[in-house]
Amino acid sequence: MSETHVIQMPLFKRVYKKLHPKKKWIIDNIIQKIIDNPTVGNIKKGELSDIFVYKFKKIKHPLFFVKNCP
Repeated sequence: MSETHVIQMPLFKRVYKKLHPKKKWIIDNIIQKIIDNPTVGNIKKGELSDIFVYKFKKIKHPLFFVKNCP
């Protein structure tokens, strides 16, 4: 089984740090769902066909989790 690396972008880190604990819990569950099933979400087309995008709208602003599945 291969190792999974989760990388947070700087903007996400700053916003995540300021979130209410309940919203952090929701986001943590979504990240775990993506780690458990890397093919969840919509696959991009064309040159970006290795990229999956998971759209999430349970908090005030929509979040997009992007992952690369080689």
